[in-house]
Amino acid sequence: QGDHVRQLNVFGQGPGDAPFTLTIEPTQAGRRLVLAAEQAGELASGLGMMQTAQGGRLSIQATSFERGEELGLAGILEMTDIRLKEAPVLARMLGLGSLSGVADLARNRGINFTDVQVPFELNNGVVRVTNASAYGPAMGLTADGEFLDSFERADIRGVIVPSYTINSALGKVPVLGNLLIGGE
Repeated sequence: QGDHVRQLNVFGQGPGDAPFTLTIEPTQAGRRLVLAAEQAGELASGLGMMQTAQGGRLSIQATSFERGEELGLAGILEMTDIRLKEAPVLARMLGLGSLSGVADLARNRGINFTDVQVPFELNNGVVRVTNASAYGPAMGLTADGEFLDSFERADIRGVIVPSYTINSALGKVPVLGNLLIGGE
């Protein structure tokens, strides 16, 4: 319409020929962006965002907003069955917490996350994350914070819980532990 694009639909193949779709369409509140991709890790790596991610599925749903003269984007990033390999920052954090077995996973084979949920807001080049969570067989984590300078810097606060800690804590609850993780 005039000099403006009203709606955009892109179907393509990312790294490793993995399919993706991108849709941007008008809504009453602004514009809605939907990105879906197979091989989420390879797509993120190809875009220069996460060099150590492999596999998985990606879904991003977001809506644009205006605050005065500022434009922004708010939404949720969801991933399933993604593996982080050679994650040195995560491995260092896990090593500091005496989680050496999980730290070794982060350095060598990687850590699989079966479910990742990241509510976010992008405004003025800052990505704010609130109530983010990632869960997998080896660990779970939650996080809040900000990514700055095209993800070159981050200020993140969160909690990392190795699965064996959850299992051993549940195992000490007499009836509940036997039901959830089995008795002797």
